[in-house]
Amino acid sequence: MSENERAKSCLAAPPNDRDTPTEAETSSANPISAQLLTLLVVEDDPDTQAFMKALLGRYYQVVTAASEEEFLAVLERLTPCIILMDVSLKGSQDGLTLTRQFRAEPRWNSIPVVALTAHATTEDRERALEAGCAVYVSKPVDRRRLLELIRSLIVDAVPTN
Repeated sequence: MSENERAKSCLAAPPNDRDTPTEAETSSANPISAQLLTLLVVEDDPDTQAFMKALLGRYYQVVTAASEEEFLAVLERLTPCIILMDVSLKGSQDGLTLTRQFRAEPRWNSIPVVALTAHATTEDRERALEAGCAVYVSKPVDRRRLLELIRSLIVDAVPTN
């Protein structure tokens, strides 16, 4: 099964079937702890949501939000270790506006936000960083690079005892 087919099959599966990785999937040691960390993907495209769940769900608990309303609702019930933010969200707020709003709350300052976008100009990158994103990644994403980037940002964000 191709990665695209796997990603699309995630959309057809009941939410709990794919949101919780199997024991075999989680046995590849998480760098922080045995418990899966929660990663929030803010993306309005269902195919990209499914792709991210398929790619990242082996290592993290992946929660998705497709709009400003869903984003805020997720933040009311959980604290993600990192946020992958689509810059070009449709609706009342784009990803950079949501990031600025998120950054205005001091309690969220330690959570890294990664800007994901098809826009790849220097100006786009500067706007994302000015909005409060830790890193700017242009689509299509390189799978290995994204996983390494997420791991490095989480290690940097999680305090050590």
